[in-house]
Amino acid sequence: MKEVNVTAMFVHALCSVPRESSTKLAKYTDGKFAFQSISSAGLYSIMLLVVVPRLAIAFFLLNAGLLFLCHTVNLQQLLFNSLALGFVLDIDEMIYPIFVPSRVQRVASRMRPFTLEEYTKFAPGSAVATAALGVVQRLPIRL
Repeated sequence: MKEVNVTAMFVHALCSVPRESSTKLAKYTDGKFAFQSISSAGLYSIMLLVVVPRLAIAFFLLNAGLLFLCHTVNLQQLLFNSLALGFVLDIDEMIYPIFVPSRVQRVASRMRPFTLEEYTKFAPGSAVATAALGVVQRLPIRL
């Protein structure tokens, strides 16, 4: 559930960035970067290429992990299987420095964090509902 909550906060952060015709990054005097705006195409592309696969993987691992641990017979296997599951859940953080170019890592480390004042008004467990509300509010629906 941690991954789902983090993904929901990511969606909420993306939806809080102002929408314009193009995506713009601002560089500040302290060397940090921040999003000034994001295009609708960029937002929907990130949702489709990042958020949907991330949630699919999280739910697949939740299901597989529960089945994996439920079918464990003795304590030694339970310990070994839970360590293996922990490794699978953390592998993305281990391979990030290997596959992501150092220039991209430097830019990512210099990004300013998003300010999510609206999100902090809700309980941490309501991240999915808050993110869904943010997405629905930004949809270009005209009545």
